[in-house]
Amino acid sequence: MDANNLYKQGFSFHQQGMFEEAEQLYIKALEIDTKNLNCLYMMANLKYQQYRFPEAEIYIKKAMAITQNILFFDILTRIKIELKQYNEAIETATKGLQIDPNNFELNFNIALACKKLGNYETALKFYKKAEALNPDSYLVPFNNSSVYFFLGEPHKATEELKKALKLCPNNEELKYFLAISMFRERNYKEGLELFESRLCKKTAKLSQSKLYPLQFATGREWKGEDISDKTVFMYYEAGFGDVIQYARYFPLLKKRCAKLLFKPQAELVELFKENPLGIDEIVTYKTDDIDFDIYVPMLSLPYLLGLNEDNMFVSKNGYLKPNLTKKEDFKRRFFNNDKIKIGIKWQGNT
Repeated sequence: MDANNLYKQGFSFHQQGMFEEAEQLYIKALEIDTKNLNCLYMMANLKYQQYRFPEAEIYIKKAMAITQNILFFDILTRIKIELKQYNEAIETATKGLQIDPNNFELNFNIALACKKLGNYETALKFYKKAEALNPDSYLVPFNNSSVYFFLGEPHKATEELKKALKLCPNNEELKYFLAISMFRERNYKEGLELFESRLCKKTAKLSQSKLYPLQFATGREWKGEDISDKTVFMYYEAGFGDVIQYARYFPLLKKRCAKLLFKPQAELVELFKENPLGIDEIVTYKTDDIDFDIYVPMLSLPYLLGLNEDNMFVSKNGYLKPNLTKKEDFKRRFFNNDKIKIGIKWQGNT
């Protein structure tokens, strides 16, 4: 069998996601014809799809040694970006633009590389050109929004995200980022509504429905209606910090319902037993059965409670208090001395 037929078979496997089978046929084809451009290009693509970027670079450079094709410059630029070799990515794309100055991908990826390097004004220039070449791509205003954020222009960032969402109205990720951008501008009314599209809400709901399938089948999600005679099951989302911050809203929810159940992460159970905040019952991982009418993911509380910039952050007297025994122990061990105290801020699960 000749190299071209082997390539065609390999390409068919590649399209089906059968990477190992495709690779074997591409390799056999290249053994027959070491300069088969189709095989070299598709091997580069295959390795790129497998996140094996150095190997992808080897194959595409072999192809580029034979001929200068705009597609080759495109994938090599993307490889360089993945390898965080941003200056080389810009150099590669610039050479490609000498062949086709109006290539959308190359203009877009130069902008991306410039953004990664912190060259924001140059990034905006290339994003503008990319947008003119393909005004229907939501990725351009989406990336522009982050550039404006880094430039300290949150309103422009928000406007770019609105433009992106208009081009791709069903994109949940865009809604989430637009919500965050609106929060930065203190536009909580629109931002909180869009924040309901967040991925962690869906993930949290799915995990709880797996644990309590019968209850979630019969219960319903709270949408802000009257729940004065209802038992509410509230469960955590995201990380410890989010749960601790949003705990300020528990007493407000308690005022709206008959009984409040809350399921925190196991590590925070003790904290909320010592700081009930209106919680009637803490649900733990060992609980096999719970009974409720309404469920609510906790990060939805500001939206469902109808809060705004005037009352979202108010907590006059604080809402969490430390365990007194632990407080005295820490004071004795670390603070009853004249040594300099250094506080460390850290980030948890990214």
